[in-house]
Amino acid sequence: SECQIGGEVRELGSTWFADLGPPFGVMYCIKCQCVPVQKKRKIIGKVHCKNIKNECPKPTCDEPVLYPGKCCKVCPEDVESPDVAQDVTSPSEDDDKNMKYFASVLTGDETATGRFSFHKRSLYYSFYATSRPSLIQFLDPAGNIINEQELGSGSVYQNATEKICGVWRRVPRDYRKLIRKEQLTVTLIWADKKRNISGQIYRYRTLQTEMYSALLAGDGFGSGGTAIVSVSTTPPSIHITAVFAGTIFSKEDAVDAPVTIRLAT
Repeated sequence: SECQIGGEVRELGSTWFADLGPPFGVMYCIKCQCVPVQKKRKIIGKVHCKNIKNECPKPTCDEPVLYPGKCCKVCPEDVESPDVAQDVTSPSEDDDKNMKYFASVLTGDETATGRFSFHKRSLYYSFYATSRPSLIQFLDPAGNIINEQELGSGSVYQNATEKICGVWRRVPRDYRKLIRKEQLTVTLIWADKKRNISGQIYRYRTLQTEMYSALLAGDGFGSGGTAIVSVSTTPPSIHITAVFAGTIFSKEDAVDAPVTIRLAT
């Protein structure tokens, strides 16, 4: 879900001026964009460039001038006149404060729960699962695969803690919006390709104080959940938020059903 050109990586949806290197340099009338292209179920990035010189407005004076870093000639008195190509995006950091405290519950043949947070445009994730999958996919609302990663055998830390950890680097701006709007789905796939589970990524405020977490696996197929646990000393107390997914409740009691939480050592 990104473009590679001339050894550089460009974010999906980003625009820039073509740089031909010496002796030509930057061509300010050639605007390029990394556009999404669907290939089967996967979304990949493709570079598309076009000449925008014919989009320049016609100057109103007899002797227009071309200023450095511009594509269009303008009248000398119109120095502040915007250039047709000035909508080129520049790299900028999103506000990470609004991109934390996300979680998901995945159910199906297996059960898993995940935690997600952003830092410098990268999405860091960790999962607890009933067994270790081999592949992770992120899907848009239409079910298209916008990112796919192999999980491998895991590091020493992951194997010791039974966690599944990873990072999706340089997440495109459009996909960051999907996560912010809680419209992104994550899928875990096992090596036999017969087992896969999915869950939507939601934001939970209680994750701000989470100290412990638990994976809740139901007795029936396609049921599970997670517990978000925090501890307070004043007064001494344990706070638990339980999130369920799958066939936990019937239609009759899904709105208001009693739940018993048991803590054991």
